[in-house]
Amino acid sequence: MPSAATQTSPTTITNAEHLVAARLRTIVERLRADELTLATAESLTGGLCSYLFVDTPDSGDVVVGGVVARTAELRRALLGVGDCTAVSAECALQMAVGAQRLLGSSCALAFTGVAGPGAQDGHPVGTVFVAASLEGTVQVERHDFDGTPDQVRLQSIANGVDQLASLLEARQRSMAARDLS
Repeated sequence: MPSAATQTSPTTITNAEHLVAARLRTIVERLRADELTLATAESLTGGLCSYLFVDTPDSGDVVVGGVVARTAELRRALLGVGDCTAVSAECALQMAVGAQRLLGSSCALAFTGVAGPGAQDGHPVGTVFVAASLEGTVQVERHDFDGTPDQVRLQSIANGVDQLASLLEARQRSMAARDLS
C-alpha cells in the first residue's frame, strides 16, 4: 500500500480533472467544428486521456478510439513502434502516427514516460514525452513534471491538449492564408 505521502485523494484528482475538462471541451468543440477526429495512444496515462475525452460532452463525433499499450510488444504490434526506448521522443512520435493510421483519425495524441512512483530505465519520475499529430504534422515535447503519478498523468494530458490546440491554430492560420491568395 502506498504511504500517505504518495497517495492522492480522490478529491485532488477530481479537482485536477475539472481544470483539464475546460481544455477538453474547447478542443472537442474545435474538432467538431472542423469535422476532425481524434485517436489516442497511451502508455503512461493508461487510458486516462481517452476516458477524459469520452467523458466530455459531444465527444462522440470526435473520438474514434484509443490504444493503451504499456509494453514494447504491444506498441510494436498495434502501433508499429520500432526499436526505440519507451521513454523517448521517437516512441511518442511513432505512437501518435501509429494510432492515427490504425484508427483512421485526423489527429492523435500519444503519451509515454515515467509517472512513478519510481524511476524507469534511468529516467526520473515526471519525465514525459507527449506527441500531437494532425494531418501529417507531428509535434513532440519533452516535459519534466513534479508530483504524484496521478498529477504527472493529468499534467501530461493537459499539455497534450495544448499541443493539439497549437496544431489546430496553425492549421487554421494556414487555411486562412490560402483563402486570401
